Amino acid sequence: MRETAINSANVYFDLSTVSAAVTFQLACKSGREMRASELCELMPDSRTVQLAIKYASRLHLMQLAERLGAIAQLKADEEQQSDSERCFMRCRVLSRMYLFLLFFFSFIISAVG
Repeated sequence: MRETAINSANVYFDLSTVSAAVTFQLACKSGREMRASELCELMPDSRTVQLAIKYASRLHLMQLAERLGAIAQLKADEEQQSDSERCFMRCRVLSRMYLFLLFFFSFIISAVG
């Protein structure tokens, strides 16, 4: 039933993300800041790490929040790099398709004429 409520709200949380977030909360509450920062490195994206930064700030763990800011920046850079690589590959495929179509139609035109 809870899964239905989450799906109906168009929100998807991976089980590993949720378990990392819960373990992060437990690490913060028990005073294990290094373990908490290690868990943030396992989080999938910078948005999730930003939520962890907010949680650490609420608990007044400012040093942890600063460390997590660096992790979030690294994850954001990785996401941006992967987006640009995806765009590059898409452009490369489209240019190959364009060349193929150009040669194909020139072949058709030369065969007809």
